[in-house]
Amino acid sequence: MRFNKFLKYSIFSITSSISGSLYAANIPEVLDSCETEIFLTDQNPSTKISSQFTGSCESINYDNYNDPYNPTQYNAKYYSIEVERDADIKFNLSSYSTRYYLHEGNGFSGNKINLIDRNNYEIAHLSAGIYTLELINQNIRSFNFTIQYNDLNDNTCIKPIELDLLTQDGWHIDCDSTNRNYTDPYSPSHYDTNKAKFFTFSIDENKDLNFEITSNVNTYTYLLDGGDEFSMPLSNSSLNSFSKSLTPGTYTLEVTTINQYDPGTFSVLISDVTSDAACTTDLIFNTKINSAFNQNCSIQSSINGMTDPYAGADPERAAYYEFSLVQDSDLSFAISNARSDKILLSVYQDNNFLTPVVSNGSNSPFSSIVSNFTKFLQAGNYTIEITKQNQLAIGNFEFQVDKAQGVSCENEFELNFQTSDLLNKRCLSIFREGDNQDPYGAQTGDYYAKRYAFTVDQPTSININQTNASDSASLYLSKKIDGQHNVVIQSSVQDNSYYSSKRTESLNHCITAGDYLVEATTFYPEQTDSFSVSFNKIQDSNVCHYTTPLNTNIITKLKTACESEFKNREYSYVDPYSSSNEDNTKYYFANQFSFYVDQEKEIFFEATAGRLALDLTLSKMKTNHKFDIISEQPTYSMDANRFSIMLEAGFYQLEVSSAHAVPSNYTHHNINLVISDGSVIDSGFDSCSSDNIYYFNEKSLNVIEGNDIEIMINRTQATNVEQITLHISTRTGILADDYIINTNELTFNIGETSKSVIISAIEYSTDEPIEKMRIHLGSTHAFLDIFISDQTETITETDTNTDTDTDTTHSETNIDSTNSDTNTDTTNSDTNTDTTNSNTNTDTTNSDTSTDMSDSDTQTNTVTTNSDTDSSSESIENNLNENKPDNKDDSLFGLGSIPIHFIILLGFVVLVVRKSNIKNNI
Repeated sequence: MRFNKFLKYSIFSITSSISGSLYAANIPEVLDSCETEIFLTDQNPSTKISSQFTGSCESINYDNYNDPYNPTQYNAKYYSIEVERDADIKFNLSSYSTRYYLHEGNGFSGNKINLIDRNNYEIAHLSAGIYTLELINQNIRSFNFTIQYNDLNDNTCIKPIELDLLTQDGWHIDCDSTNRNYTDPYSPSHYDTNKAKFFTFSIDENKDLNFEITSNVNTYTYLLDGGDEFSMPLSNSSLNSFSKSLTPGTYTLEVTTINQYDPGTFSVLISDVTSDAACTTDLIFNTKINSAFNQNCSIQSSINGMTDPYAGADPERAAYYEFSLVQDSDLSFAISNARSDKILLSVYQDNNFLTPVVSNGSNSPFSSIVSNFTKFLQAGNYTIEITKQNQLAIGNFEFQVDKAQGVSCENEFELNFQTSDLLNKRCLSIFREGDNQDPYGAQTGDYYAKRYAFTVDQPTSININQTNASDSASLYLSKKIDGQHNVVIQSSVQDNSYYSSKRTESLNHCITAGDYLVEATTFYPEQTDSFSVSFNKIQDSNVCHYTTPLNTNIITKLKTACESEFKNREYSYVDPYSSSNEDNTKYYFANQFSFYVDQEKEIFFEATAGRLALDLTLSKMKTNHKFDIISEQPTYSMDANRFSIMLEAGFYQLEVSSAHAVPSNYTHHNINLVISDGSVIDSGFDSCSSDNIYYFNEKSLNVIEGNDIEIMINRTQATNVEQITLHISTRTGILADDYIINTNELTFNIGETSKSVIISAIEYSTDEPIEKMRIHLGSTHAFLDIFISDQTETITETDTNTDTDTDTTHSETNIDSTNSDTNTDTTNSDTNTDTTNSNTNTDTTNSDTSTDMSDSDTQTNTVTTNSDTDSSSESIENNLNENKPDNKDDSLFGLGSIPIHFIILLGFVVLVVRKSNIKNNI
């Protein structure tokens, strides 16, 4: 092929060989050129071209008249195609606004050949020879182009076929359909007819046969009663797979296409599915059953019988499975491919086949079929009937019957557990309300549910996952308080969440020690369904909800996986005309903290997150999953969010969120949160943050300058699983000037549960106030406060009433007598004498008092300790310039001898009565 206008072209041959079907051949790519030669043979049936229109290759036949005053030539590509034999040729091009022009011969002197448009490809029947193809486009753009034989080199129209043997073939231009055919009598053409191939076979006994046709075009089949293409049709089908029951004889299968002249290749498989399976079998629960219908097993019920107009002259068939229940049970039924194969499953009791106990369809041959359903059955004897609806029961079928592990509405379990269960009318939800706001019609009725109770003895992060078989799921988590599970602390369903319902729901929550209840139900009422549910311990990296005790310093992170429940995203959609495809949507990230108030009291809140501005939203948790917002705290960007409020007894949720919407790539921020009723703050740690839980043995320690102090650190989980190394850091104080720490890292080997570090306090000659130092483990996971004080100094003061107190300045020490421990207390004198070995302590009403002159800034306390008791007290110096009325008891706020503390919390002076080290662990 030569076009004088062009100076370059490439000639190549294809060496791949066909393997299997036509479309399994290797397709090499053709190099870029204005002219290309292509050879199509049965050994090389296909060529793929990846190329591009260029300004250097212009059409020699067609001009572009988009501008009539300045016509230009189209961009073009030329292909010389040599076809080895008469064949159907398929041209497949992926390029916008590209035109085909095909001519006989080498060049454009031959006749122009019209291609048949099949939307995404073109077809032409070509005789052996050489052809010229021109592709033109007004733009410079790339394209992919495939040219290939669209048939096999086989013009045999009728041939024998063996059962159970896959046969590959293709339609040929010379083989017309005898049953699906139309020819225009005024313009006969090969393109006006349906092409077909015919396959003959014989059987010598009654058989059930399945016919399966696979093709790249839409097929149509006829089953003919005879050994040639002109035999009488027995049946016809547009399905790719169908079954028939045949008596001994010779038959012909005609394989044609739905559309006229739609050539291509196909495969045929005729399988013998005749079954000798028993008519009745014992059912095995929780196991998939795969079997086939036996033509000798007639149906016993009246569901199909003679009402099936498609069953033919043969009697309807069925397979039967028997089972017994020794106790009431929940059962789940699943039928494979029920919607396409119309598998009909019905359950009968005590061999009464007149009325089914349950069925996935009705006795109408045109009723709908469901694939999955559940049913509660009482103890007794049952039979399952498997048949087909609207067709003779032929071929294979699959089904499974699962029996729930228990039938109780409430079940107990331990974590790291999963089970399959059923929802039905016996068990009603105690949390889900029938008032979901569906904009297309409110859904009313009862919600069916199952509940699972579990207990944890320490703070734990858990994942709860529910997957329903067909209906949307809903999950609820509640904690038992005062013996009742009446308040939800987390739910997968929020108000007006109809737009987000889904079959799988999940909850992640950090919970404290206690008894919990999980309820699995559905989004819409009156829904029976099978489902699976799992409960697993997890790391807290994706935990957004926390249950927390009061009076605990909570340390966690504000994560991008956690969004606010009260503030919506700020959408900023991508500009389709902009070069930037970034999504500028911003989010309000948040953590939610649930806590319990046992009686009406004032609750203090304080939250910090460095320089990040926060919003605090406090809501009362009702008996369902909804919240009543009762307080919204303004934003502070440089200081703590602080407020207090009187709360009645009940469960509450505090949401700590970013005050401003931020991008999705927002960096995590640490949150430090205290929710307090005024008691001593447990400056411990968030023990949900790791499976390797570690903590300080003490919450705070005192050390005198010049002395060393040993700090004990414990590990409570995963001690025999892995080694962990904790980084030790300090805050406040000046390292090497105020103290020395003997290590910056602490490693727990496998099996080790306790380690220690040494802090040395550096002694100074000058007096200093108490210095507070904080030690952190693993960033801010756990911390300890250490108070460094000067040497002990004894100060004795006598008031006008001869009340004598001994005080150790800035330290918790007493002046003791070495060998005697007696305590004598009278109204006007306080003398405290301790004997090291007696271990006794006598205290009267007026002991351990504090004398405060009306205008004095001096406070004198006596601290008494007893090594044989669990009670302890610590004194914290505070300057209180407060005049007391003369009629008030000199004991602090009239509390007498109860050990007391002052702490300053959120700008308030709060009295703390500490009787023991028992934690409030809700």
